[in-house]
Order: sequence, then structure tokens, then C-alpha cells
Amino acid sequence: MYRFGTLLLLVGLAIASATPAILHAGDASETGFVELPPATDGSYVLVTQYGGGRAWGKPATIRFIVLAAKEWQRLHPDGPPLRIGDISRPDGANFPPHKTHRDGLAIDLTTRGPNVCHVKHDDQDLTTDLARLLVSLGARQILYNHPRVIAAVPEVTDWPKHDDHFHVVVQPDRVPQNGVPVVVPDPEVSADAWVGPGRLADDHTGLRLRWGILGVPPRWARSFAVEVQAANDGAGEPLHVSDTISSAKNRYDLPLVLSHGHSYRWRVTVEGRDETRVQSAWATLRCDLTPP
Repeated sequence: MYRFGTLLLLVGLAIASATPAILHAGDASETGFVELPPATDGSYVLVTQYGGGRAWGKPATIRFIVLAAKEWQRLHPDGPPLRIGDISRPDGANFPPHKTHRDGLAIDLTTRGPNVCHVKHDDQDLTTDLARLLVSLGARQILYNHPRVIAAVPEVTDWPKHDDHFHVVVQPDRVPQNGVPVVVPDPEVSADAWVGPGRLADDHTGLRLRWGILGVPPRWARSFAVEVQAANDGAGEPLHVSDTISSAKNRYDLPLVLSHGHSYRWRVTVEGRDETRVQSAWATLRCDLTPP
């Protein structure tokens, strides 16, 4: 058994900044599961009452939820926030009506008003963005039944009774480590996002790459560098490596000329004022420069 002060070290800086008023929470369970506390910043809401015994997970799962909710809120400050449903029982016991939800790694997830995790939601591009964000932070599988999202995100699989929510399975070793800042590319320039002519200058340069940094104070970054490679033929060959740019900004206008029908991948390395260096995962772009 360990107190929540120890849990805070496990979950990391993101919880400290996202939910600073929940340090009164109780012990972890004998399985090592932790109950997801209420968020005080509005980044997520609980479906069931705190203390109800339905939202317990491994520390990596709790960290995953907080990181994902915080980044989703940054991208969509006007909502809708994530809505967190069943995870596991504190002792990993059977959890009817679920056949799973016993290992502290599975999360039922929707959003609150409107529910973008519903096959009838009219903007499945937004649903796709959420799925891609969850995968980038450590989801290895998402059960959800809309064909567009399934086609766009390889980790999404159709499954009976998953028209109205995401069933997210977390892979703990892919969740960003405790205490380490996380660099997350914006969905519009990551995970096989399409780039059209409206986002480029006339000479097909100037694509704006953007990213967020989780788990650090504002203006923590002091410099960054961007690398771009070909993602189809010739993958792995550097096409552009920027100088190290002394700036706390989270954007970069790419001087590289992009070609119709080609795919590219990019990543950014950010150095903080404390000399910590963190790097994003590779993000993939596909270019369709056909005039509208």
C-alpha cells in the first residue's frame, strides 16, 4: 500500500498541473491500481461518482488519461471535454457487463456534449483526431465502429456494441514516462494527415508544423530543431534539418518544397530552460495538391 504522495511521483507532472487539488485521495489498491481522481481544470469528467469503485487503473493508465485530456483540452479549449467511464474494479474482479476491464488498462471513453465518439456524430474527422491523439500517447487498440475512423487509424477496430464510445486499451510501456515532458504534434500535421494546396504558399513551401508540450510550465522551452524525411520511396533519407532555433514558440514554417502525392514524416526536438531535451514521435503527412 502507498499513499497518494507516492502516487503523484508515479503519475508525474501532468497530474500536478492538471488537478492540483486532489492530493487528499486515498491508498492504492492491493493490485497496485489507482482510482482516477476528479479533474479540477475541466479537462475530463467522470461518468460515475468518485469513490464508486469503477474507475481504477494502473498508474500508467491514469497518467495516460490525464495527458490525453490535457492535450485534447489544449487543442479544443471550448470543448467537448473527455468523459471517462469504466476502467476496472480496484481488485481487478469481474466487472459485468464487461468481459474485459480487469487489468487496469481498458478505458471506456466518450466526450461530454456532444459525444464525438458516436458513429452518428456529424464530424468524424474530429473523432479521428481524438483516436490519433490517444494512439500517440500510448493506446494500442481502440474499439469503435465508424468505417472512416477505422480506415484512418490502424489501431481502431470494429466491435459489437461500440457505436457510442471508444474502448481504449493502453500499452503501459508506450505511455510517456513519469516526470518527462511530452511533445505532441497537432493532429492536423500528424498521423497521416492530408496537406492540401490551401495550406502552402504558391511555391509549395511554408507548411506550418505545430506541437504542444505537456507536463511543463508555460514557456519552459528555449529552443527547438525540426527534421523532415521522405515517408514513401527513400524513407529515412533526411530532406530537411533545421538549425537549432532559439524560441519558446511551438510552430515552424517548413521551407521545404512539398510534392503532390508524396508522404513525409517529421519530428521536433525541444530543449528546455533546464537543459532537458525531449523529442516527439515521427508524424506523417500526405500531400494532395490537386486544385479544388
